[in-house]
Amino acid sequence: MDLREVNEARSQIYHFLSVMYRDEIPYSLLEKMRGGTFLTGLQELLDGGGSEEFCAGVGRILSYLKSRTAEVAYRDLRHDYAELFLNAGKNPAFPYASCYKNQEPLVMQEPLASARKAYRDAGLHKNPGYRDLDDHIAVELEFMHRLAGKTAADGRENGQFDFLHKHLQWASDFCAVLKASATSDFYRGLAQSTTGFLAFEGTYASAVRENL
Repeated sequence: MDLREVNEARSQIYHFLSVMYRDEIPYSLLEKMRGGTFLTGLQELLDGGGSEEFCAGVGRILSYLKSRTAEVAYRDLRHDYAELFLNAGKNPAFPYASCYKNQEPLVMQEPLASARKAYRDAGLHKNPGYRDLDDHIAVELEFMHRLAGKTAADGRENGQFDFLHKHLQWASDFCAVLKASATSDFYRGLAQSTTGFLAFEGTYASAVRENL
C-alpha cells in the first residue's frame, strides 16, 4: 500500500466514524451495513491488523450486526443513541469538545470557536443542514476525513496533524465515557475503534513528521 492508498484508507475510516456519530443511524443505512459488502469491508479491516483496541472495536461492531436483524438493531440503537447523546439516560456521553475542557458538561466553550476557526482557515465549513455544534465529534472527524482526502490527492499534510493534536485530544475521554455508558455492543465497539484509530493516528503523525 503506497502513501496515497494509506491516506485514502485513513480518510474513509474518518468518514465512517463521523457518520456513525452524526445522528441516529437510519434504518436504510443499517440494512446496507448488514449487507455483504459492508460486512466484508469490516472483516478486511480486522484481517489487515491494527491496534488491539481498534480491532476489538471493529470485531464488536461486526458481531453486533451479524447477530440481529436490521429491525432489532434499529430499535435498540435508537434507544441507546437517545440515552447516550440526547441526554435521555442517567449516564450520557456528551459528544462535544467543550464538555471536556473543564470536565464539566458545558457546551459552546472555547473549543467551539477554536474548531470553527480551524475549519475556516482550511477553507471549509460545516454543512448548514447539520444543525449540531461545530465541536461535535462527528464534525471534527468529518473535517479530518476531508483533510486526509486532500492529502491523498496532493501529498501535502494540509494541517491535519495539527488539528489532531490540538482539537481531538478530548476524544479519548469521550470514548471512555461512551464505552462505559453504552448498553449496546455496537456503541461500545464504536468507542473502542475510535480510541484505537486515533491512537494509531497519533503514532502515524509522529512518524510522518520525523521523516519530513
